[in-house]
Amino acid sequence: MEKKEVSMTELFFDLIFVYILSTINQTAEGISHNLMSLEELGKSFMLFLVFFSIWVYRTLLVNRFLTKNGINTCLYL
Repeated sequence: MEKKEVSMTELFFDLIFVYILSTINQTAEGISHNLMSLEELGKSFMLFLVFFSIWVYRTLLVNRFLTKNGINTCLYL
């Protein structure tokens, strides 16, 4: 398997997902200062799972199928 360099778009999307996950974490932390209900805990966990799975699938897609030509990159974005 050949080594690939990390592109700027990959780093940009990673940064977006880190921001989203930190926002979910801050929301859950803000709720937890009061007594967090089971429903609010479930909603935060489901949001985390949705965005985490999107990040994992996107990362696998990019690493497996995306090549360095311009057509694939334009279609991906």
